[in-house]
Amino acid sequence: MLLITAASLIGIGLYGSNDLKKMNENTRTLYADRVLCMQQLANMRFEYTSDILPAALNVKNHILSFSEAEKRIKKARMIIDTNWHNYKHTFLTPGEDSLVRQTDVVKNQADKVYANLGSILSKEDTLALNRFIQKELSTGPVPIVTMVTRLMELQARIAKEISNSNKEIYQDTSRKFILLILCSLIIAVSLSLYIIKNIKDLFKERLASNNIIKHSEEKYRSLLEHASDAIYLVDHKGNFTEVNDSMCKMTGYSRKELLQLNVEEVIDPEQLKTDPVIHGYNQPGQPVIRERRLIRKDGKVFDVEINVKMAAENKVLVIARDITDRKRTEELILKEKQLSDAIINSLPGIFYLRNENGKLLRWNRSLEIVTGYSAQEIEGLVVRDMLAREDFKILDSAAEKVDKGGYAMAEARIKTKGGAKIPFLLTGSPIIYENQHCLIGTGIDILSRIKAEEELRLSEQKYKLLFESNPSPLWMIAKDNLSVIAVNNAAANLYGYTKDELLNLSVTAFRPDEDLGKQMEGYNVELDGSIDYPIVRHLKKDGTIIFVQTIAQDIVFEGRPVRLSLTNNVTERLIAEESLKKSEANLQTILKTTDTAYALFDLELKAQAFNQKAMEFVKHEYYHLPKKGDSLADFFPVDRFPQFVSFTRNVLKGNTINYEIDYPQADGSVIWYYVSLFPITNDSKQILGMMMALYDITERKNAEHDLKSAYDRIQSHINSIKDMAWKQSHLIRSPLANLKGLAEMLKEDPSDAEVLNFIQNELDRMDSIIIEMGDVSDYDVSN
Repeated sequence: MLLITAASLIGIGLYGSNDLKKMNENTRTLYADRVLCMQQLANMRFEYTSDILPAALNVKNHILSFSEAEKRIKKARMIIDTNWHNYKHTFLTPGEDSLVRQTDVVKNQADKVYANLGSILSKEDTLALNRFIQKELSTGPVPIVTMVTRLMELQARIAKEISNSNKEIYQDTSRKFILLILCSLIIAVSLSLYIIKNIKDLFKERLASNNIIKHSEEKYRSLLEHASDAIYLVDHKGNFTEVNDSMCKMTGYSRKELLQLNVEEVIDPEQLKTDPVIHGYNQPGQPVIRERRLIRKDGKVFDVEINVKMAAENKVLVIARDITDRKRTEELILKEKQLSDAIINSLPGIFYLRNENGKLLRWNRSLEIVTGYSAQEIEGLVVRDMLAREDFKILDSAAEKVDKGGYAMAEARIKTKGGAKIPFLLTGSPIIYENQHCLIGTGIDILSRIKAEEELRLSEQKYKLLFESNPSPLWMIAKDNLSVIAVNNAAANLYGYTKDELLNLSVTAFRPDEDLGKQMEGYNVELDGSIDYPIVRHLKKDGTIIFVQTIAQDIVFEGRPVRLSLTNNVTERLIAEESLKKSEANLQTILKTTDTAYALFDLELKAQAFNQKAMEFVKHEYYHLPKKGDSLADFFPVDRFPQFVSFTRNVLKGNTINYEIDYPQADGSVIWYYVSLFPITNDSKQILGMMMALYDITERKNAEHDLKSAYDRIQSHINSIKDMAWKQSHLIRSPLANLKGLAEMLKEDPSDAEVLNFIQNELDRMDSIIIEMGDVSDYDVSN
């Protein structure tokens, strides 16, 4: 019957498993290829609609800065590319694959568009950003978002188809399961009658074997009760089913109380947290021996060693032995060793214990650290192996002293594994250890002491050199009598004394009489650290008053309380500061009264300072009242701003720009300004900002225009005079030519009256021409 039932169940299971496998595969596909894909596409659409598309508008509306928007777009594009790459590697249906290829084309176009947007943001180009918004964000739905939405809708349709397929498989499997179960019941009932008959025979055999078991159980119980160790049985849940008297004495519970408990109730709860009981011991024939901490009825915790073995009827037999005394002894031994090791390892320097042959028996951790040898390497060494060869005689001499006097101390060099030699102060004393004569020794590293002594010597030399050669005046004043006990050359030179004159001189000689009270108050105060005193007056040897600032600190020098002071002559600085204050006042007066407008801008073209003239200019030309922190881009004319930005970029590279600019007025007139832009730098030539200087040149421009008009009129008159001169010269040339010819004729016959008459006529004609020329000139001049 069991075989048939099992076969039926296996058949049903195999059939059901096959259909469940199909449903599971559909479910896995639904999750892996549809739900995850839906999430990836949703992530893409979210990044496009939440981070990329609004970025340009947020920058324009000053919600985001250019750099923040650029970072958001880079991050969003990285998330989009990752999700798109993962989505394309999932299972794609033919229709889905076609739509993905179309989306890829649209995505590549979108990538180019948003890469261009990233470039605009990195350049912080406001005009290009406005053009981008007009072109890309005002043309309706975004193609890439539309394509991603179509893919998400396709995922939903495919997921619905998979869900319907699972429903059909479930209904078909349910019908077939019912038929298989009915067939199995018919076969099971037929065999039940046959099995009942066989059970009666088994009862008879069972009664015969009970007598044998009863006799065996009596022997088992006798052994259980007389055992000196605690013995108990637990079932697969850990409940006590049998305990002996030794178990009751060990725990303090009665048999009845224990049989009502679980084994975990007599185990230390703290141990159960880290080492819980595993019920259902399943290793028959393989006993387990281990330690446990049990808790008595009175709450006292004790240690036991248990032997666990599988018993009949799926029970576990446990033999427990109290090992409290043994554990206490082990702990004492361990604590003694730990204490010994702690003491040895806490010793300053190195510790070692060697026998008569020089072999090391015990040492502390410091010896391993100093020498670089491991514990295993030291075990095979003797003391000489770790000592510099040239110091062997020192070791032998120290050993002789130990033999004679029982104690020795010597300085020798320990040789490390790497060959370095470190000076140590070694001590040794005899001792009996493990029934043999040994020597116990310690060593203290004195390398630092040697270095400290050398550094102290060098420090004293450096201090003396620093004190004597310091360019600033240094003093040491004894606080008990205010006398100078040390001074450098700089102090002597400043005050006009020699060093010998200053030594033992009272510091009251350096202050005016009216300042002595404050001086005494200062020396009565104990200084815990370095203090900067305010500026005070000091007297030089010749009576000249100088102003100094003092830095002082109280120290102990050669066992004597001393005040170490540095005096800094600030007389010239005070004079310079006073002069600077006057210069600044003059500058402010000039800036307030000048007819030139001045304005200072930082690297972002934000106003930092400006004079009254600059305020009047901005208010008159831009209808804006300027204040500190204003950005030029907020009120500067849009048509002129790009050219001005080009100028400022050139200035912020270190160049100076000068130009003239006109501003048409409402009444038709024009005001002209001369503009000068130049960089502002610090002492390191680092450009900090830009200065703008602007002044009105309208009168000069009008004068230049009037001068040009006058020049044009004069040039016109000169041309008219040239024409007139040419015409008159032509009229004079005709009678003059005739006179020349008549003169030649007269040479042949000087008495020729006719020739003379002709000469007279030509002279009269020339005279009338010259008179006419004079009249014309007078007319032109008057005109």
